[in-house]
Amino acid sequence: MVTKAVKGAALGAGVGFVLWLGKQVMPTTNSGPQFQELNDYTNNIMLLDMDFRTMCAQMRPYAKFEPGAYTKLLLAAARLIFTHVGLQRGEVTATFTLIRQSAQDISDVVESVRRLRAIVNAKTNGNAKVMSEFDEVAADLQRKCNEYNHNITFMVQYALTC
Repeated sequence: MVTKAVKGAALGAGVGFVLWLGKQVMPTTNSGPQFQELNDYTNNIMLLDMDFRTMCAQMRPYAKFEPGAYTKLLLAAARLIFTHVGLQRGEVTATFTLIRQSAQDISDVVESVRRLRAIVNAKTNGNAKVMSEFDEVAADLQRKCNEYNHNITFMVQYALTC
């Protein structure tokens, strides 16, 4: 009787381990939030920079005030990530046009954040707590955009002079 119980427990533990291992090797879902505004391909691009993705997700509560601006922010963020990672991997050809394109993407992020801020401020009657939380996320997004600007510019200039 005891040996049957031990065999059953060992079998159950073995099956459980195999299932766990399978989930580790082939996960069934993407980690991180999914953006319904984006298609699967663009969502997968956003997975390449979880910090930037998290910042964009923190802006989601404000999307209800201006969905178009939020979608523009997400698309510009995905283009920045794609350009940056593509340059790092050598999948994107370094040209001076990339610097201009990334500057435009950064401008789109900043413009979207400003548009959202103005609308959130108007809709919440300037609620100090809401605006403070918004400004913290906006400042993080600005820092991340500055980081991308410097990195992309450096990688392009380095690639073209070496």
